Amino acid sequence: MVNTISITGGAWNTATYDNVSTDANNTYYEYGLSIAGEQVKENYYIAYNWTTRKWFDTQPTNHHNTFGTSSTDLNTTSRETTENPAVVYVFDTSPRFTAQFTNPYYEPPTVVSPLPVLSQHTQAFGMEYYQTVGTKYYYKSDSHSGTGTSITYDYETKTWNDEGSQVPYHLNTTSTFASTTSLVNPAEIHGFGSQQNHNGTRYFSVSNPYYEAPAYRTGTAIDFTFSGGSYQSDGYTPIVDDIATSSGEVVGTERHWKWDIRYQNTRYNPGSSHWLIFVPGTTTSNGVWTAVGGGANDVGTRNGTTITCGIFAIFDETNAFVDGLVPYGDIP
Repeated sequence: MVNTISITGGAWNTATYDNVSTDANNTYYEYGLSIAGEQVKENYYIAYNWTTRKWFDTQPTNHHNTFGTSSTDLNTTSRETTENPAVVYVFDTSPRFTAQFTNPYYEPPTVVSPLPVLSQHTQAFGMEYYQTVGTKYYYKSDSHSGTGTSITYDYETKTWNDEGSQVPYHLNTTSTFASTTSLVNPAEIHGFGSQQNHNGTRYFSVSNPYYEAPAYRTGTAIDFTFSGGSYQSDGYTPIVDDIATSSGEVVGTERHWKWDIRYQNTRYNPGSSHWLIFVPGTTTSNGVWTAVGGGANDVGTRNGTTITCGIFAIFDETNAFVDGLVPYGDIP
C-alpha cells in the first residue's frame, strides 16, 4: 500500500493524496486530499479497489471526483476509472480538471513472445522479446544475430516504434508499404524495408497482443431547440434527419449524426439534405459540430457543452441526445 501520492497536474497540482483507511472487506485503499499538509473534507476522498483495479469516488453524491481518460475530458460523468489506468485524471462537475497522478498500482501488461504471426501473410522472420527498458518492451528478429532489427512497444503510450539499424525500417497497420516508423495502438503491425534499398519489401506481419479496442459510447439523437443564432431567430428548430435517423449513419469510416430543420411544423428539405452534423470525438468534450444548411459551413466552437456554429446556431449539445449522453469514440 502506498501512503502518499503526488499530484502532478490539474488545479491541485501542489497537493497530495494521503492514505486515510483500508477496507479489507471491500478491497480498497481510501485516500484524502491534502493541501499544504492540511487534509481536506471527506467529499474529496477517492479510493483504489485492488480487485477491480479501478479508482473510484467514495462520496459519489457530491460534485467532486469524476474520472476521465485525458486532461481534456471535462464533461466526463464517470465516478470510476477504466481498469488499470497508467495515469489517473480527476475532475469536478463545474467542469474543472482538478488532479492528475501516476497510478502507483498500475500493472504493466504481461510480455508476449513471440509476437503472434498473421497466418494469411508470408513471413521472412518472426519477432521475439529480448529486454525491457523503462516502459518499453524490445523485440528483434528470431533469425538475425544482434539487435539491429529491434522494434519496441511502450506500454505507457501504447506506441510501437522502429528502433534498430536494420530492417524493418518502416511499420504500418496494414500489409501495404508506408513510410511511417511509429504506430499508436494498432491492431496489426507490418514491418518493411526501405523503398530505396529493399523496394518496400514486407518482412513480417503480426497481431498486436497489447491492442486495446477504443472505448466508445453511442447515442440516440432527438429533436431539440436552439438557444441563439440566426436559425433560431428565423424560427427554425432541429429535427432528427429522416435518412440518418436517430442512430446516425456511417460515412466512410465514421458514424455521423444529422439533423434537418423544422419550420412551422414542417420538415424543411427532406431527403439527402440536412442542416446540422455531429461527428464524435475521442471523448465527450471534443466532438465536432458543423452547421451546413441555409448557406452555412461553420464548424462549431465549444464552451463546455455549449456549441456555437458561427452566426447560425447556438445550443447545448446534451439536449441533442437522449439523457444528454453525447456519443464519443470509434463507434461501429
